[in-house]
Amino acid sequence: MYKGRFIEDNTVLKRLAPVARKYEAYLVGGYLRDVFLKRESPDFDFVVFGKQSDFINSVASGLGVSFFRFGNNKTVWRSYGAPFTIDISEPKDGDIKSDLLRRDLTINAMAYDFRTGSIIDPVDARTDLKNGIIRIIDKNAIVDDPLRMLRAFRIASELKFKISAETLELISRHKRLIKKVSSERIGEEFLKLMNQESYRYIVLMNKTGMLDQLFGKFRYANECTQNRFHLYDVKDHSLLTVRKIDEMLKNRAIFLSDNDELMSFITKNRVILKLAALFHDIGKPFVKTDYQGFIHFYRHEAKGARIFENEIAPRLSLAKNQTIEIKKIILYHLAPTDYFRLFREQNLQKKHKIRFFVKFDKLGLLILFLSIADTLAKGQIPRALFVDMLQMFLEFADFYYADYLPKISIPPFITGDDIIERFNLKPSPYFRVILDKIRKKQLSGFLKDKNDAIKYASEIITKDTDIQKENG
Repeated sequence: MYKGRFIEDNTVLKRLAPVARKYEAYLVGGYLRDVFLKRESPDFDFVVFGKQSDFINSVASGLGVSFFRFGNNKTVWRSYGAPFTIDISEPKDGDIKSDLLRRDLTINAMAYDFRTGSIIDPVDARTDLKNGIIRIIDKNAIVDDPLRMLRAFRIASELKFKISAETLELISRHKRLIKKVSSERIGEEFLKLMNQESYRYIVLMNKTGMLDQLFGKFRYANECTQNRFHLYDVKDHSLLTVRKIDEMLKNRAIFLSDNDELMSFITKNRVILKLAALFHDIGKPFVKTDYQGFIHFYRHEAKGARIFENEIAPRLSLAKNQTIEIKKIILYHLAPTDYFRLFREQNLQKKHKIRFFVKFDKLGLLILFLSIADTLAKGQIPRALFVDMLQMFLEFADFYYADYLPKISIPPFITGDDIIERFNLKPSPYFRVILDKIRKKQLSGFLKDKNDAIKYASEIITKDTDIQKENG
């Protein structure tokens, strides 16, 4: 008999209990797990034997919610219209114990019987919860749904649990089955994983071969040696860059100073940053040259950006805006190098910062943050180098929020219509070039008003032969 009061202490379950006792309905899965871990959970999963529709109708009327079908086979009913979620499923097998044995992890294979007030625990889930162990029940759990391999890593990262050796062996043996899973389901689990402090679990995924199964091109990074500036091969460096992002986010006070806006922006974009960190060098193996012991990776960032856009993003079913942002970060992850050189030479000027943010806007902050992690992940670096990189990043961030951001809210001095009217030009892609150049000068303070902008536009048009040819 379970001695806890989670039914009496939970308003939703207290109202559901009489209905659940009337039918053969069991509370299962994550909510029970979270009760034992003393975690709050607004989600309730039920398995109902017998008259499922009657149970659903009773719950709907009793709690004032509605239900819709969802899931791959539309076998689950989910509630909406309340701050909590109730999922009601058909049994996976003939009785509740058999049903639980067909679930994914031991810690999810418990049920509460409302009629007897007892916990049904056929795989000793409570011991694994106590010891902090993630354990897949058996190989059939993977064969039934290969996504459970990825879910094991994700749940382990959320709970900060260890993954059992047997489970890692099972995943290693059956990893190829992950290719059968849809990109939408893989993306959902992998992005949740990346939203955690997940480095050690990503490393375990790599050791089992799961990363290479998920992202085929990533296998070429294995043992791809680098030049003298790196202690690690491409794969280990990429994984370590993820670790550095995790560490930097964990130590926000140091890396993000007291800038609340910056802290909020970087934290909000944790997943984008970590995906860019993981794949920022994925193009290196395909452009590597080794001439008399001198290793180069010319244009690896462009190659990596294309691989990410064409292969990685579709595998994760990423939204278009996420794909564009991560692709751009990968493409320009080396961009801070020239600015850092100017910074260390004490030649970094306001115009350089404006040029950087005109090109990248707020995404530039993510590029700068990644560049620090990228450098730290090379191996041992002089402390002075790290201190200078951090100082430049914070200086750029302060400039963005205090100086650049207020200025870009000011409308441009001239528009494309002004160019057509003043210079009698036909609409053209070159307008964007003209307007961008004028905007940079405006933000830099070199242009004071519309008349200055018109004069500068005239200089650009006079010197640009392509514009002249376009207009006859």
